[in-house]
Amino acid sequence: MLFCNRNLFLLYTLAVASFEPIEATISRRVQTKSEGCVAQAVAWLPEDPRNAPENFKHLTFECELDPIDAKGEIGRMLELDLTAKQEEEFKSLMANGVFIPNSSILTFNSNSDVFGTSGDVEVFEDIIRIPPGVTISSFLRKGTRPDNRQRNRRLGDQFGDSPTLVIKTIDTSGRTVPQTIQELSNNVFGPESEDAINARNQFFACSAGKFDLSPGNFGHEDNPDHTPGVIEVNIDISLVGSSQSTIRSAIARAANAKLGLSLPGQYEFTLYTIEDCDGCGWAAYAYYNSHLSMYRKNYASYPAVVLHELGHNFGLGHSGETVTYDDHSCLMGNPLFGFDLAKMCYNAAKSWQIGWYADAEVDYKPTVIGNESWTGQLVGVAQYSHADRDGRPVTLRIDSGSTNDYFINFNRKIGMTSQNKEGSDLVNVYEQDGNGESTGNASKILKNLNEGDEWTKANFGNSGKTLSIKVNEIVLGDESIIGYADVTICLGTCNFGSPSISPSPTDAPSGSSSLRPTLISSSPTGNPTSSFSPTTEEDYKDYQFEVGSSNGQTSKTVELLFDNMVRAKISACFNNFLNSQY
Repeated sequence: MLFCNRNLFLLYTLAVASFEPIEATISRRVQTKSEGCVAQAVAWLPEDPRNAPENFKHLTFECELDPIDAKGEIGRMLELDLTAKQEEEFKSLMANGVFIPNSSILTFNSNSDVFGTSGDVEVFEDIIRIPPGVTISSFLRKGTRPDNRQRNRRLGDQFGDSPTLVIKTIDTSGRTVPQTIQELSNNVFGPESEDAINARNQFFACSAGKFDLSPGNFGHEDNPDHTPGVIEVNIDISLVGSSQSTIRSAIARAANAKLGLSLPGQYEFTLYTIEDCDGCGWAAYAYYNSHLSMYRKNYASYPAVVLHELGHNFGLGHSGETVTYDDHSCLMGNPLFGFDLAKMCYNAAKSWQIGWYADAEVDYKPTVIGNESWTGQLVGVAQYSHADRDGRPVTLRIDSGSTNDYFINFNRKIGMTSQNKEGSDLVNVYEQDGNGESTGNASKILKNLNEGDEWTKANFGNSGKTLSIKVNEIVLGDESIIGYADVTICLGTCNFGSPSISPSPTDAPSGSSSLRPTLISSSPTGNPTSSFSPTTEEDYKDYQFEVGSSNGQTSKTVELLFDNMVRAKISACFNNFLNSQY
């Protein structure tokens, strides 16, 4: 009998250990003094976007505490512990603009006049929990941040000089990224003499000089610790066993103490770097409409990853095809992972959102203003500033009359887009919800059209008519001779004639885009048909890689292009690099 009791006790002990109640892992509840916290949305980039685990969350939600609820700490953000239903409700609230990341307030007490709600939001030391079974909208209200800080970004704000700070972190065990602060500065800001492809010069190129990711100024240049745009801080915790919230708070405390301010201070963007962390399968993450992004290992030194993450800070959602990240024609899809890989810009939908080419946009509204056809020549973004563009557009929106619109561009592979990987030198068709003017909406690439190809959409905008896009002609040109794609768009019965003879000025939207936050959708509707193939030149992601030394700095780019031949291009920091690696 004693033997049985001991075994029963052992089984009970194992069962308790295996199924520990969730409450046991939750820290002490915090008594709040403010009325609420600032709701946030966070976009996560996996280390291998094409093979991300099925349970990888591309979007999570957090809330930033008022300093009076965080022992005076500014910027303390806690994860919202949501049920699956609550997550979907948050996404839906983003879609219709009820929830605006980094602006909407999540109140700790529900509105008493809303039917069917009860209970209060519970704030713990590490998480915030909304009572299950209540309407989340009853806890949300619009308005400005309670601290009146101005570093909440908005789509359409990405113009001019943007002072930026990169923070290199060292934990209590000495864990830090392998780059020196000077190497980080070169990787992010240049100059080109030190790093030919860096985040700053690619932003400057993609924006046609309208946006400058400049190194933030601090201290004096004669200070031996001064490095343009980068500081190094020691944090008082270990990266092992610490939550992301705890790590971010430690970084902010150390940086604030070193700089004598409260981040973000005068900086438009702040980039945190860490060596690694427990259970981290992500490369980087960023907050929507915000200044903040976080990078592991070498990823802050990969310029395309920085352009991807700051795209989220701008308010841009991901770019997909069949999954979240596989639009390889855009920085918001699968970015180029490497020290010297970044010559790619944003797709037609994202470019429309940002507004850098507002004077070279066409807004075609066949079901709204009665136009039945449009014919013109599209120029690639890489030649937007070409002297011979002559008013030809680079981006075209087809307004469906609903929130789900279509966008096309000529994806010319040249100059600043010479490392593009999909739909190169073709006309690309995309769709995106939110009228192409909303925070966090994912775009989806639908078709890559070559000369003579046609794409159709039945019952366009519930009109009962078929929308057709036909590529009449593609002229590639070169660096000196401008390239273009001659395109006809029509609704209903189409009479595709000869290509247009000469460029003519096109309609551009009046003023800048009015952009409002809405849903991040990882799987927009529609069935894509793609020219993306692992045996074509467009898919050299699988065949383009970097090999480097143990510190990740000395590297060679090996690019294999398959187009009736195999061609290898190698660039190196040292002449004998390959021999030392193989």
